[in-house]
Amino acid sequence: MKAFLNEIRAALNAGLYRIALISALTLPDVCAQLYPDTTNNSQPADVNTRYQQWYNNYAKDKCLIDARTCYLYRCSMVHNIKSTLRSNDKIAFFVPGTTTCAFMDCDVDITYKDTNGNDLIEKARMIDINLFIEGMITATEEWLKVVENEPLFNYNYQFFLQERPDSPLQMLSGGLPVY
Repeated sequence: MKAFLNEIRAALNAGLYRIALISALTLPDVCAQLYPDTTNNSQPADVNTRYQQWYNNYAKDKCLIDARTCYLYRCSMVHNIKSTLRSNDKIAFFVPGTTTCAFMDCDVDITYKDTNGNDLIEKARMIDINLFIEGMITATEEWLKVVENEPLFNYNYQFFLQERPDSPLQMLSGGLPVY
């Protein structure tokens, strides 16, 4: 799990923003699957509920948007590679240093004219991409400290996509890493 977080951070630092963002948006899914909240002796029935519960418990104060919006954005990005939540609403992640704005996040309405001269309004939530992704990584690191020694986490983690240095398949690949 730490290697996955390091890869997300490396993608962010290398300017691979789409890879880093899509990966960060999946973290609540991954964490809720690796160690589901079973405080009520039952796992929530659907991905949406698990995602939002984990997000509210660990990431809400670090990531500048609410759980429902984050989940909808994750669905839009992961399944459709779209940054639109609804027909007119967007989250616009901006790269620090590319603008003279001194803000972390804000809501904006932009009015412009289409080719026929009609006024159009586009709504967007502007968010610093570095702060959002680092917030998700930090939330996951804090969560990991709590669960990494739990038997359920360790059982589920064995199925997580990770390098398998002791795999017999590594011999077939000429010693290259096998996932």
